[in-house]
Amino acid sequence: MQSPEPHGKALIVGASGLVGTALAKQLAAAGGQVLGIDNHRAARAIPRWRRAGYDWRLRQVPSEVTMVEADVRYAADVARIVTDFRPDTVYYLAALLASESHANPSEAEDVQVNGVRNVLNALRSNDVAAHLVLASSSYVYGNFAGKVVNEDAATGPVDTYGELKLVAEGLLHDVPESSPTTWTILRPAAVFGVGDPRTRYASTGLEEAVVAGRLQIDFPSLSANFTHVDDVSDAFARAGAVRRHGVTLNVAAERSASNEEFAELVVEELPRVEVVTNDNPIPDRVPRRGCVDSSRAAAVLGWKPALSLSDGIRAELAVADSIYHR
Repeated sequence: MQSPEPHGKALIVGASGLVGTALAKQLAAAGGQVLGIDNHRAARAIPRWRRAGYDWRLRQVPSEVTMVEADVRYAADVARIVTDFRPDTVYYLAALLASESHANPSEAEDVQVNGVRNVLNALRSNDVAAHLVLASSSYVYGNFAGKVVNEDAATGPVDTYGELKLVAEGLLHDVPESSPTTWTILRPAAVFGVGDPRTRYASTGLEEAVVAGRLQIDFPSLSANFTHVDDVSDAFARAGAVRRHGVTLNVAAERSASNEEFAELVVEELPRVEVVTNDNPIPDRVPRRGCVDSSRAAAVLGWKPALSLSDGIRAELAVADSIYHR
């Protein structure tokens, strides 16, 4: 199904990240006016061997997208950007990963909670009637109570990352009904794609398989709904266009897979890859997840993942090969 047209001017917070770059490309291609902001913290930490992948990802962002270095943690910077640009839609994607949030909880709170608060305050003080699409996470469910969870399932995060995502969701629920700001919350799961500035297992693993001929699995039995970045980007674009206020939606692949199964699918495409398994005990702060039900996103947004896990892996391995072996 074709994505709805974008709504006016879009501000992407965290625009240089995996989803941010894909979303900027998609919105610009649809004719939207896009301003992206990022503090480039993650980019500065990319190891040299993965730099070519990230540089490729940045080149996918069209030149008509305006990219500005700014830090959402600083209220004055956010207020200035909102005042000057007056966005119709704000996509809040900025975050530290789960492992980074555990190691740096204060910084994670600044980005994942205080940054959202700064955006809400800037919109309110400038009387900007924008629709805010917040990137939350399936981590808010913590350890899944059953094999499948939908948005009605109880939340119970077991780590700092999930806790902060849930606090950020609460900030949106606290927006007064009289406010011109409307909002939608999306809860993605296990996004992957080549050129990811973060060290997500799936993204980094695909590049490692192509570059080094090996793939390390830390927790082979852990499962997640590995979801291709372009499918996640499409969900955000749809949420910004549909502008359904006050809803929370899961956006994830149709089935879950274990880390071991992910590795097996990589090996099917690249038989030469050596899989190195680390069977250390899974820390309590890593949630045990099953399958995320995204049928509500299909009903509200008309969204459905276009790529299966095997197709997504095949596509990203081809991209990685073109980058690193050209």
